[in-house]
Amino acid sequence: MIAACIKVSDFVLIPVQPSPYDIWAASDLVDFIKARQDVTDGSPRAGFVVSRVVEGTRLGSDVRTALDDYVLPVCETMITQRQVYPQTASEGLTVFDADNAKARAETTALSDEILAMLAPAIREVA
Repeated sequence: MIAACIKVSDFVLIPVQPSPYDIWAASDLVDFIKARQDVTDGSPRAGFVVSRVVEGTRLGSDVRTALDDYVLPVCETMITQRQVYPQTASEGLTVFDADNAKARAETTALSDEILAMLAPAIREVA
């Protein structure tokens, strides 16, 4: 199932929490992605996004270093653990519907970063 999803994808964003367990669990997925990239001239593009970071903790910054071993880009933008994310999801809303400027800012920053990663692929199609 995972291999089939990767096969039809143009971009794979891998969410990882700042936990050794998440970092270790990403290993198999990265192996699938790299195997596909080897036979398709680098497609799909892929990268990590660190989410549920508790602000001010060392694990939040250490996870980026640990992910460097996988040789896939790690988004600069990290999504912090905020109650607004599950709250708005349970209400069928998004953070853009809530009064939480920090959540909106980090979501916008992540979106901009992903679009920048996709820009080369978009230019190729156009």
